[in-house]
Amino acid sequence: MIGIIGFGRFGALTARYLARDLAVLVLDSGTKDQAIRAVGAAPASLEEICRQEIVVLCVPISTLRDHLRRIAPLLGPDTLVADVCSVKVLPVRWMREILPPATPILATHPMFGPDSAADTLAGRKIVVCRERIDGPRYESIREWLTRQGLEIIETTAEVHDEQIAVSLALTHFIGRSLAVFGAKPMAIDTEGYRRLLHILGVVENDTWQLFEDMHRFNPFARDQRHAFVQAMTDIEARLEGPSAETEPTAPALIDPNLGPLQARIDAWVNTYGVRYFSELTNTAVLMEEVGELARIMARRYGDQSFKNTEKADSLADELADVLFVLVCIANQTGVDLSAALRRNLEKKTRRDSERHKNNPKLTR
Repeated sequence: MIGIIGFGRFGALTARYLARDLAVLVLDSGTKDQAIRAVGAAPASLEEICRQEIVVLCVPISTLRDHLRRIAPLLGPDTLVADVCSVKVLPVRWMREILPPATPILATHPMFGPDSAADTLAGRKIVVCRERIDGPRYESIREWLTRQGLEIIETTAEVHDEQIAVSLALTHFIGRSLAVFGAKPMAIDTEGYRRLLHILGVVENDTWQLFEDMHRFNPFARDQRHAFVQAMTDIEARLEGPSAETEPTAPALIDPNLGPLQARIDAWVNTYGVRYFSELTNTAVLMEEVGELARIMARRYGDQSFKNTEKADSLADELADVLFVLVCIANQTGVDLSAALRRNLEKKTRRDSERHKNNPKLTR
C-alpha cells in the first residue's frame, strides 16, 4: 500500500493514478474525505500513512522539513519516502539529515501537472534521483512508471536543479511577467506572440507559493533569473543608444556571467563537501593548486620532463582545480565574480586601450 501526504491539486492527481493499481491512503489537513474517496483512495491518519510500504510527500517544499520531522519517528523499518518537489538539492539533503539512516529515499520531480496530465501520463516525463534505495525495489517502481507511459530521466539532484532553473523557473518567471504586463489574445498577432501566450497559460493556474518556492529553494534559479533580466536590460540599452549608423565600430563585448558557476559550486560544497574550508585554508589550497599547475606547465612548455609516474595530460584538471578554489573563496567572501570581472575588464580597457597596440614586442 502507498500513503500520500497532501491532497492539493497534484496530490489528488497522484492519488487518482496510483489508485488504479494500488491501495492508496491519503492524509490531508483539510476536510477532503469525500474528494479523497472520489479518486479511489481512502482517508487515513498520519500513523497509518507512515506504516505503508511507500510514503509520497505531495507538499510544498516550504513545508517539507516540518513534514519530515513529523513522520521520521513514525516510519516503518522498510518504508520508502519519496518527494515530488520541483527542486531536488535541498529536499535530498533534508531527507538524508532528518529521516532515520536506514530509511530508503527516492527523490522525484514529475514533469507534468494536473492540467497537462489530466487525461493520461503517456508521453510525460518524470525525473528520478536514486538516493537510498536497493536495486530490486527501484526496478519495481521503475517498471510501474514505465507501464504508465512515462519517460524516466535518471540524474543527480544537482544536475536537475541546474537545468530546471532555466527550463522551469525561468519559464514561469517569463509567464508571470507576461501576466503582470497584461498580455492577452489580439486580433492582429503572430505565431511568436501566440507562443508567448501559451507560456502564460502554462503558469496561470499554478499558485504563487509554487512559483516562489521554485525560485527560493533552487540554488541556481536566482543567477539564471538575473542573467535573463541583465540580457533584457542590455538589449534595451542598445535600442535606446546611438543608432548603428553613428555608433563607432567596435568588437562585440558580452558581459561575463559567472553566477551559474558560483551557484553550482556553492550547491556542490553544501551537498557533498559539508561546508567550506576556512578562508585561510582555501588560500593555502589555492597556492597548492597553482603549484600543481606550475609543475605541469614547466614540464609541458618548459625545460623539465615528466617523470614516469606523472600524467602528461592533466593540465585541464589542474586549471579546473585552480578555478574551483578561486570560486570557493569568492563565494565565502561575498564576491560577485561577474561584477568583479566586468569592472576589471572596464579598467583594463581604459588603461590599455592603446598600450598593447603600441607595444613593438606584440606587433612584430
